Amino acid sequence: MLNYDFWDKEWPVITSAPHVVFWAVVIVILVILVVLAILVIVRREVKRLKREKAALSERLSLAHDEHATVTEQVETLTKQLAQLSQQIAQKASLPNIAYASEVLTGTVHALSFANNALGRTLIPPRP
Repeated sequence: MLNYDFWDKEWPVITSAPHVVFWAVVIVILVILVVLAILVIVRREVKRLKREKAALSERLSLAHDEHATVTEQVETLTKQLAQLSQQIAQKASLPNIAYASEVLTGTVHALSFANNALGRTLIPPRP
């Protein structure tokens, strides 16, 4: 059995309080607007992070290429150093040792340039 006395007493209170409904709607709208603003901020941040990730991936790819050049120069330097050491041990003529030493010096300079290029690629750009 339903108790209609309760509704008879409370219904006038409910109907006489439209300001409560108004403020409830205003609060709901404000909450929705805050949530939408947070979503916009989060999406912008995600887009920024994706752009940053793409830039870092590009720099890493470039660094990989530069690293290959450095590795190639190190291998060349190692071979040339072994040849120079062998010539010295075999007491080769002075012009031959001087030429091998000059070639070795050129390789050291090339390695230095390649290593600097690798370093420039790895250093993040300044904002």
